Amino acid sequence: LDDEYVNDDTAMALGAIGPDAKAAAPKLIAAAQNWKESQSDAIRALGKIKANGEEFAAIAPKLMEDLDLRDVTLEALAEYGAGAADAAPAVAALLESDEERERTRAAQTLAAMGEGAKGQLEKLKAVAAGDENRWVRQQAYDALLAIAPDDPQVLELSLAEVPEMRESQLDDIIEKLGDGAPNVVEVGLKSDKPLIRAAAIRL
Repeated sequence: LDDEYVNDDTAMALGAIGPDAKAAAPKLIAAAQNWKESQSDAIRALGKIKANGEEFAAIAPKLMEDLDLRDVTLEALAEYGAGAADAAPAVAALLESDEERERTRAAQTLAAMGEGAKGQLEKLKAVAAGDENRWVRQQAYDALLAIAPDDPQVLELSLAEVPEMRESQLDDIIEKLGDGAPNVVEVGLKSDKPLIRAAAIRL
């Protein structure tokens, strides 16, 4: 891994090994910062190995400044999940991107971080309530449920679009809620918003 022109294939092989290749993580982190043409291979390998999460989270904001590395860095952060949650603020900043794809990926990455992304709830709530794109709003709902499933405002937001959903979409929501579905219904029935109460009844 000391020479990217020889070892980019090695990075991919280490990624394929997964967590058992954790001893290579420090060199992969160095490669992710210093290689000129194959940084994405090192970043992707780190996501598969899931070692040294705090160190990867520390370099992730800088990596995401490079548009060519942003997607693969988000992918790796999602693989790390809570192990790289220190990067959550930098990920949440992308919720304000002009690109729907980036807002979607940011929400999905925060969802993978779970409770480690709890500090980003307000930004996710704003996206869930007001993003112009329904798919982005849905990803924000999913992230909120993954991060704070017992938050009453999160539960209310998760019901916001239920009245407009097809039965198949409603089934998906119920599956995601799992054992928490009765709690969502209870919160919705107590809402002072008729639309939310109607959604709870339908759910």
